Amino acid sequence: MIELHRHLEGSIRPNTIFELRERSPLLANRSFEQIQDMMQITGRVDSLASFIMRLGTKMMREVIKTDDDVYRFVLEAIEDGAAEGLEMLELRFCPGVFSPTEREVIFKAMNEASRNFDIKVGLIYCLRRDDKRDVNFQYIAEGIRLFEAEKVIGFDLAGNEKVRPNEEFADLLVPVDDIGIPLTVHAGEADGPHSVISAIKLLKADRIGHGTSSALSADAMKFLREENVLVECCLTSNYQTRAIAEMDQHPIKKFLENGVPVAICTDDPITCSTTVKSEIEKFEGFYGLNKSELEQISAYAREFTFIQ
Repeated sequence: MIELHRHLEGSIRPNTIFELRERSPLLANRSFEQIQDMMQITGRVDSLASFIMRLGTKMMREVIKTDDDVYRFVLEAIEDGAAEGLEMLELRFCPGVFSPTEREVIFKAMNEASRNFDIKVGLIYCLRRDDKRDVNFQYIAEGIRLFEAEKVIGFDLAGNEKVRPNEEFADLLVPVDDIGIPLTVHAGEADGPHSVISAIKLLKADRIGHGTSSALSADAMKFLREENVLVECCLTSNYQTRAIAEMDQHPIKKFLENGVPVAICTDDPITCSTTVKSEIEKFEGFYGLNKSELEQISAYAREFTFIQ
């Protein structure tokens, strides 16, 4: 199995936070069940913003005291991926969550974990739409240097595209396209199909994260197919954030029927209480994906991974 869409911030073990809880006044008196409930979603939330608040970012920052802590979080996230049976794992993280020193620790941890757990791992620099323009400019310049040094494999643009649309990032991402650095963009999750089209036209996205609203537009579906852009499908996450109304209303079958390449992903395995295998089983159960379709989806993931 290959995972193309997984956030480090959504892969933090609750038991590790619980173990380190006494470092934080906010968490010191919390039970494991309370911490787990703060980090995991079992039903639905009212919006994408509420979902993002449940990621492990805040909890992680509450307990991190040393570089060894960062190292541990990364190592554990990759170990969990290997335990799922993943052959390849693309792990994206927001540089703004970590200090420059901590970011270097992440690269070191990735290299060790890849060797220890026999899994190919690639790191993606995840830009946040709500960060200031000059901050993202800095992260893009830094990410380009890291790509050239073979420390990261690509960029992501994440966040609420309805609040900060793709048009605001077109000029910032020109150097990324000029150099040929792979780019995936969260689009069609919080906004309509026009966001998917602009992510490809303006930002030159190679892949789309979520993209559920694409199914509402024949033009978006045609554009995805003609431009050969893969959609990273995250069923549980899309249900929890209300990007889809019900678990049986994801457009994965429509993507396949229209020749749009797709991959099955977790988004945030801890937050969503899921694994790639579980997501595959849910897509099988709700959409009746047959062996041929699943093999095609697996082949798409292998074809479109940014890992060389």
